Amino acid sequence: MAVSVANAYHTTITLTQQKQILQMNAQLHALVERDPLTGLLNKITVECRTEQLLLDPEQMKRTGGLTMILLDLDEFKWINDRYGHPCGDHVLTQMAEAMREAFSEAACLGRIGGDEFAAVYARPLTETGAVALGEQLAASLKEIRWQDQPMEVRCSMGACICTLPGRTYRQLYEETDQMLYRAKKAGKGRCMVRQLDHAVQSRLEPV
Repeated sequence: MAVSVANAYHTTITLTQQKQILQMNAQLHALVERDPLTGLLNKITVECRTEQLLLDPEQMKRTGGLTMILLDLDEFKWINDRYGHPCGDHVLTQMAEAMREAFSEAACLGRIGGDEFAAVYARPLTETGAVALGEQLAASLKEIRWQDQPMEVRCSMGACICTLPGRTYRQLYEETDQMLYRAKKAGKGRCMVRQLDHAVQSRLEPV
């Protein structure tokens, strides 16, 4: 009887330890994938997950393609310089929350640079749909406050709707980054969308 009790106790301890190890491994895995400030996916994870979508012929055939959106906060350096880095961090975390709400159906959301973010949809959006998402995000950003003071945060957005197979992450990123650059150059606070061989421009005005 004593041996049976001891074995049962040992088995319980072993199972508990195994469960704790699995939980710790899951937590460590999440930490590796996540940006520590915003909780969004980090740059490497966004790249890997997007590459997986692009290289999956069944997924591309089933959905018809995917959409990448790049976002960059306008005048973020000015916010840091005037209000300090704690305010800047607050703006970044609020940007992440606004993205989770506006891009709730995205396959992945990430922070891929200091104030640069990405959203990837596992399907091709329409041009008007992409612009509408940008407008929804812009409306949320206008609500950001710091110490009861409105911050008037704005962002520029570039989107690329990809329906062609065989594209790599790097190719799609560079095309989308060009749209973001054009939005910045056109006066910021804008959304530029490219669908293969043409582009449309829209101001990011709240609806």
